[in-house]
Amino acid sequence: MLQFMMLMIMRSTLSAQAKFALPPTGLNRDVLQNIANFNFGKKTIRIENEEEWNSKVKQLPQSFDGMVIVPYQKVRFEEILRALKMNKIALLNLYYYDLSEENCQDLAEELKKNETLKSLLTTTSTDGPKCARAIGAALEANSTLKEISFVSNRSLEETTIGNEGAKAIGDALIKNKSLQGLFLGGQNIGSDGAKAIGKGLETNLMLKLLDLGNNDIGSEGAEAIADALIKNKSLEILVLNDNKIGGDEAKAVAKGLRENSMLKKLHLRSNRIGKEGAKAFGEALIKNQSLQYIDFFLNNIGDDGAEAIGNALIKNQSLRSLLLVQNNIGDDGAKAVAKGLGENSMLKDLDLAYNRIGSEGAEAFVEALIKNHSLQDLSLRENPLWS
Repeated sequence: MLQFMMLMIMRSTLSAQAKFALPPTGLNRDVLQNIANFNFGKKTIRIENEEEWNSKVKQLPQSFDGMVIVPYQKVRFEEILRALKMNKIALLNLYYYDLSEENCQDLAEELKKNETLKSLLTTTSTDGPKCARAIGAALEANSTLKEISFVSNRSLEETTIGNEGAKAIGDALIKNKSLQGLFLGGQNIGSDGAKAIGKGLETNLMLKLLDLGNNDIGSEGAEAIADALIKNKSLEILVLNDNKIGGDEAKAVAKGLRENSMLKKLHLRSNRIGKEGAKAFGEALIKNQSLQYIDFFLNNIGDDGAEAIGNALIKNQSLRSLLLVQNNIGDDGAKAVAKGLGENSMLKDLDLAYNRIGSEGAEAFVEALIKNHSLQDLSLRENPLWS
């Protein structure tokens, strides 16, 4: 009877001020995420052959940015370059092309002179690092490109930009004054490449989004990104998903977050942060008052880590979304998060799906929701709440 009453109370409370949110359907796939970001808010026109190219693209006004141009390989690359020279394309998605070394060189040369292209998604089929070096050199001269995404259509290591290519992009960040979004997910970037990106980020004044997901940046790379967070004054979104980030690396990133005043979103899903890393982030969140979103999905922070995050919620006044999905959190951790939620007046979304939260944790959230008046979305799905 008591469990039934608690269930009714929780359902009533949630229906009045919050709703259950669906848990993530799976891990981020960097390629799909990059393409989604690249195409966001724009109409896409896919061109399958040169006849369509002639009838659609050549009729566009100069620097038309109302749609993303997505040519298929039946369109000769020379035609794409010609359209770029004529300032016909502002948003270009080359996902269906495996660019050869010659294609990359030609594209890079055009980027140095082009004054209208704003967004570019590019792939390679042969030497990824060499292609990245060419495009990196072009970025030093280009002043209009606002976002660029590197995607590998194949699983071959040589088609990714690797550390060598990341170094070229990092060097470009020092001089480039226009780039706002840089997507480098799944590009086989290790510590050396991440260090170069971090160095470029330290002095860059324009970049707002950096995606380094699905790489292996290591401890030195994490420290470089952390140092950049302390010095950088423009970055708002940082993606470090699936980077094998353990406790030590997490502590480094947390140190940077503690001193940062610009970052708004931090993606850390599918790493190895653990309880020690979560404790470091908890301390950082007490001091940081700019971060609005943080994702700890699948990091095994446990009850001790959840306690640190819960303590941070008591003092943090900036966080709006907190994802703690699949983190081996039981009743003790849930009670700590609930305690923080009861004292917090800013959090809107809280996801604790796929943990080990039982009736004691559920009861703690009922009490917290009576005090809290900001939460709008709460997910406790796939927890043994009443067992």
